[in-house]
Amino acid sequence: MGLLDIINNGQLMNRQAELLVDIELDNGESRCKGDIVSVLVHKGNGKYHIENNDFSCTVSRDEFKFI
Repeated sequence: MGLLDIINNGQLMNRQAELLVDIELDNGESRCKGDIVSVLVHKGNGKYHIENNDFSCTVSRDEFKFI
């Protein structure tokens, strides 16, 4: 799915959220429970793309709460 599809389908967002769990990526990068991140895209099926500085990943809806 391209960026234009994401925009046209209303999946693009930019909302702040607090992590409810620790997140660790394969490259050793991590974010801790309580960190504030930006939720940018609703990917469907309860999955969201989040970012914070150089950190980005896909998380489930139960791993964060909007603030």
